[in-house]
Parts: sequence; structure tokens; C-alpha cells
Amino acid sequence: NKESGPAAFIWDATNGMRELAQVLTDLGVDLTNWRLLKACAISADGLTITGYGTNPSGNQEAWIATIP
Repeated sequence: NKESGPAAFIWDATNGMRELAQVLTDLGVDLTNWRLLKACAISADGLTITGYGTNPSGNQEAWIATIP
């Protein structure tokens, strides 16, 4: 989603800072009409992330993503 405004990002030493929605889309997750606004917490291994965003209905909703 290339709209301007808040977006959730992740960072690691190998890849630097990346927009989380793009990372998940590259992994095959369908985020059509979702907008990930904020990542709020991340696991110690950096692979499970929680946050909130706007769902396809336009409502704010929490999300959890696990990166393989």
C-alpha cells in the first residue's frame, strides 16, 4: 500500500529498515485493502510482530504476523 501517512516498519542488521507490509507481501501474504499503521511489539527472535491497522472494511483492527 503506497498511501502516505503512518506505516509499520521493521529493522534488522542485514536488511535495514523495511516497510512491514512490503515484507509480508513479498512472503505471499495478501494484504489487499489493509493498512498496517503501527507495529507495537516484537518477539525476542524478531519473527513475531503485533500491531494495529485499518482492515479492508475501513475499521481499526489488531494484527499479528509471524515471519518464517
